[in-house]
Amino acid sequence: MKTSNSLKVWKAALGAFVVFTTSARAVLITFDNASDLTDNFLIRQFDGQTGWTYEWTGETGVGGSGAVVRDPLNNSTSSPVMFYNGETFNPLLGGEPLQISVYFQVLPGTTTAASRNFVGFASTDTQNLSVDSNKLGARIFKNGSTSFTLQVQSGSGGSTSSINLGDAFSLVENDWYQLVFQVSRTGTNTFETAASLWNYGPDGTSSPMLIASGSQGFTNNVMGADTSWVAGVMLQNSGGGAWALDNFAVNVVPEPASAGLLTAAIGGLLGMRGRKPFRIGHE
Repeated sequence: MKTSNSLKVWKAALGAFVVFTTSARAVLITFDNASDLTDNFLIRQFDGQTGWTYEWTGETGVGGSGAVVRDPLNNSTSSPVMFYNGETFNPLLGGEPLQISVYFQVLPGTTTAASRNFVGFASTDTQNLSVDSNKLGARIFKNGSTSFTLQVQSGSGGSTSSINLGDAFSLVENDWYQLVFQVSRTGTNTFETAASLWNYGPDGTSSPMLIASGSQGFTNNVMGADTSWVAGVMLQNSGGGAWALDNFAVNVVPEPASAGLLTAAIGGLLGMRGRKPFRIGHE
């Protein structure tokens, strides 16, 4: 059953507040139509990734109102990256943290096939979220046939550090999950990161259930020197499975949070229906 755009945005806003309180200054792409993908994202393909891309579909989505899927016939674990092309971002020293999140759906048969789902920020020079690229973000990592782990990652100068957060878990077929990553700058090249994973049920509108969460500090010289980060998401799989994604968001996290910000954020996000997303200027 399809739900209205306002309900879909309401759920996305509420889910963001469950994890980290956010403000109304937000980028929110709901993928209610194909232009949400084509107008707002650049798809970067690298060596060995020709012949397929991310596509829009109206057959699934949070509330059933549209989503993006990767080619279900491609079983490569080296996937193209979807980068938001509206602006760049930069967490200032002592400033408000940045939060990026995306919903993803586990389709039938992929609980043993899906290998990685990554959301985060990359340096402008490489614009890559794959192994050993310059990045900061969170991912769902496949440990074995059915086991997964929430990780935060820091890539700098060809080396990547991956930290497990919490215990291993399984994924439920057809359910929608929200993967959230937050980063703040604590020094010139040092960052505090946090991540969480939430289950929103088979239609993406159920009450959220926390699956895993945690935090970790990193030193990243490349990302520290870069003042303009790009935000993106990458879906990977093996064995022919496929994942859908929805409700891509980048938010500023005010400190300290207040109850008033919740009202402002939800009101602002609901007002985005039918308009271009708000922009966060972090140059």
